[in-house]
Amino acid sequence: MRREYQLKVGGTIDPSSLLKWGAEKLGQGFQKDIYLAVEGVVWRVRIEGDHYLLGNKGDDCGWHARVKEVEERVINKQEADQIIKTHRVLAVICKNRILFRLDDSVITLDDVEQLGSFIEIRSPSEAGIPRILSALGLRGRETIRESFLDMMLAKEIPAWRRALIRFHDRVGELIFGIASGILTTIGLLVGMNAATDSRLAVVAGILVIAMADSLSASFGMYLSKLGERGSTRAAALRYASGTFAGKFIFPLSFAIPLLSPIALSTAVMIDLAWGVAVLALLSAEQALVTQTSVARTIGRNVGLAILIVCLSSLVGSVVPKLISSI
Repeated sequence: MRREYQLKVGGTIDPSSLLKWGAEKLGQGFQKDIYLAVEGVVWRVRIEGDHYLLGNKGDDCGWHARVKEVEERVINKQEADQIIKTHRVLAVICKNRILFRLDDSVITLDDVEQLGSFIEIRSPSEAGIPRILSALGLRGRETIRESFLDMMLAKEIPAWRRALIRFHDRVGELIFGIASGILTTIGLLVGMNAATDSRLAVVAGILVIAMADSLSASFGMYLSKLGERGSTRAAALRYASGTFAGKFIFPLSFAIPLLSPIALSTAVMIDLAWGVAVLALLSAEQALVTQTSVARTIGRNVGLAILIVCLSSLVGSVVPKLISSI
């Protein structure tokens, strides 16, 4: 068991400024904290990649900063699943976290789903907190004594949003692959339709890009996740598999209108409408989970799709003319 002093302020700061002040970057990653009610106390199961940590924190006993008696131990996935299954879940808190060390204190920049952005300072002594605040230029900002759990419990989250978050946790690894597959496929469709009247060429292009792009993207995802601090091969493989499934399986749906007896141009328009509709739905789901603007998120992603369609159409129209003129 260890004692740590914590202080939290709202907002964020530029990570590069921390490095200029002499801080050392310790790492970054995605953390999922599951808080459980266990015999009058609160346990926390922290999931980071394939690492599981079980901990509990004692009551506050400080004045200026939160003081916590922290006890933690490493557990495996089977233990974590059993603990979560047999106890009441109070809250699930997901955050992207970047960690820095400055002197003997740890500074974290947290982007917490449903709650916002925060700067948290953890120090082995209470005297270290004001010194870090001054060094970071955070003097005068209103401090937050509530923990993320306190804030989440005080926040009334509708049942439908909680269900949506659980759904996102289960299929989130597929969403990147599906969204990327949509953008790649509609660009290919429009470009090839502008360049050729061959239905066979368009269908073959979709099948080839579905295989080649999904394999290359999943391999890139695997290497990217494997390079993250604290990640494991199993976690990297899981993300790579989700990317492959999303980019390979979903784009095959675009072949259905093309294989029907309708005109090629009509089939392409149906595929475009289908792709934009699914992309808008995925964008709305992402915005609702992260509590960002639904309209802005849909507008940004659909706008990107429109840009890709316009550029692809331009390239598909120009290339045949250039080749024929040679």
